[in-house]
Amino acid sequence: MQTKNHGYIFREFIQLQEHKMAQLEQLAGSYAIIQAEGKWLICYNRWRKQWELPAGKREVGETLRQCALRELYEETGQIVTELTFLGVAKSENIENGKGKYNPVYYGEMEQLMPFIPY
Repeated sequence: MQTKNHGYIFREFIQLQEHKMAQLEQLAGSYAIIQAEGKWLICYNRWRKQWELPAGKREVGETLRQCALRELYEETGQIVTELTFLGVAKSENIENGKGKYNPVYYGEMEQLMPFIPY
């Protein structure tokens, strides 16, 4: 299993219908998996010094899908119009054993937009 630098280990990917996520405890921020120009979009996290999928915490009043779209834009500058829900990634904190579930969304782009670092 792959351990991330921030103390979580991936345990499994669970396919389920989007409306059934409400049954899960410890629902966390969303991931955006984007295919563009036949490749997969990842971004570099300068704080953790590693490559990651665009993802992050949900803001107050935001849906899980809106979270994925916002994080995609904030971390990569890319905009997609449609996302498909794939399921949830289950991970576990290696220090205390607490689990969390991250919704995973998929989208496609024909061409990447120019990246403008800030």
